[in-house]
Amino acid sequence: MGFESARCVVLNATYEPITIVSSKRALILYLEGKALIVEEHPELVVRSPSQTFPVPTSIVLKQFVKGRMVFRTKALLTQRNLFIRDQYTCQYCGRSKQQIKHSEFLTRDHVSRVISEVGIFGKTWSPAAIRVTTRRHIIY
Repeated sequence: MGFESARCVVLNATYEPITIVSSKRALILYLEGKALIVEEHPELVVRSPSQTFPVPTSIVLKQFVKGRMVFRTKALLTQRNLFIRDQYTCQYCGRSKQQIKHSEFLTRDHVSRVISEVGIFGKTWSPAAIRVTTRRHIIY
């Protein structure tokens, strides 16, 4: 792994993760005085004719940056995210994608309405699930 492919975690001034950038960009932020190096790569260094700089793997910004709440937003309930959430496993029989027969397919099961004990105001949607079927069409 070289300097060009190395990545760096950028932390806010409160040490919350913001994003991941290239180590080159992280080193530029450090040299501009906008960040401090928290953790550096154990083997890689960048050399100039007069100085040697560590390659950062984690930096913290000196000033707080108010950004969007990336880590606190809920993921959309798309078919792709549903398969990722359920790890490509049938929620009824527990078989994974590798364990199902050639004639079977993983599909998403329909979302059914559930009425709780609270009454009419307690209606909720039960979460969708992945199931095994022998039909090719998607079940809605």
